[in-house]
Amino acid sequence: MIIQIYEDIPHHKIAKVADVCENTVRSCFDAYSKNGIEGLKVLNFYQPESSLKPFDSVVREYFKETPPATISEACFEIEKRTKVSIKNTQMRKYIKAMDIKYRKVNTVPAKADLEAQEKFHDEELQPRLQEACAKKRQVYFVDAAHFVQGAFLGFLWSFTRLFVRTPSGRKRFNVLGALREGCSVDFEDFFKEYRVSIMPGSAFSPSCEKHFRVFLGAEQKNLLQAMDLLETYFINERLKK
Repeated sequence: MIIQIYEDIPHHKIAKVADVCENTVRSCFDAYSKNGIEGLKVLNFYQPESSLKPFDSVVREYFKETPPATISEACFEIEKRTKVSIKNTQMRKYIKAMDIKYRKVNTVPAKADLEAQEKFHDEELQPRLQEACAKKRQVYFVDAAHFVQGAFLGFLWSFTRLFVRTPSGRKRFNVLGALREGCSVDFEDFFKEYRVSIMPGSAFSPSCEKHFRVFLGAEQKNLLQAMDLLETYFINERLKK
């Protein structure tokens, strides 16, 4: 375009060849005349800036320290830090310009903290069970819980993909609901009288004879009613003794 100008080709012909308007031809020639090639590299058209631009360092620090799981969470937390409120769409556009992407968290093979588990078993769980046996405390295990040694991974908005230490997830532990020390349930009589069915622990293992299992897949109001009836049963059994 500049060469064509210096060859005295009319502006309207240059604009037609370059597929631009005549104003663009004149602007480029003026920029070249003042600053040479470097002047043509500068973009002077209007580019709106985010209201968070002055807080770039604050935003970067937040995403590095505590990557959020959702855009809404990011808007909420950044507003607390900067007092600037923007919509989700604006936030998404702003952080993407900073190369922050929605990335899935990955794992790094690791082992369980055996010292912490042993400390909990010896210093917290066992003393409570001993107090329960001495009738000084009531200890309950509610329902059957299946603990899996593994992390359930999600997505985070972050600069880089994050890795968390977690076991392989191959080991699984089952914990059955337990009766309080000194209690017993006649499951057949309980069902006949209250029309509530619970599973005896002996159906799973001989060592679970003093345990029972409750199905939690029913509606909440039915579960609450069943728990009230179970409590009534235990109270009546205690009065009989």
